[in-house]
Amino acid sequence: MRPELDHFDAAEREIAEKLVPLLEQRGASLYRTGIQGRREARVGWPSTRDDGARNWVFLIKGKGDALELTLWVGAESGLIGVGRPLKPQKGDQPKPRDCGSIVLQSTRFPGYLQKWVATAYAHAEQALTASD
Repeated sequence: MRPELDHFDAAEREIAEKLVPLLEQRGASLYRTGIQGRREARVGWPSTRDDGARNWVFLIKGKGDALELTLWVGAESGLIGVGRPLKPQKGDQPKPRDCGSIVLQSTRFPGYLQKWVATAYAHAEQALTASD
């Protein structure tokens, strides 16, 4: 069991344990958000900034017996919005229009999830390279 997930409920942790290996690619790793009282973790890279912030690509939030997975896929992906597979995400970083989420209720993931993961990595790498 990963210590980064020890604050998740049992059902959430079971889903997350299977999901995280799919998300940890291209040198990205799982880490706790450090926000007290929240059942969430992120997958991303250490930042090159001096403040120690990290660049995240995926956010995992506990939802009782399910997980909400937020993917930083970019607005141009065509995946986010009404009639599209990902629900627009609220928040301010990364920009809400760049993120979308889906609720995963079991360890049987949709077949297209791997494509979304690849889309998120491509977007993140392009966006982070442009900001350097």
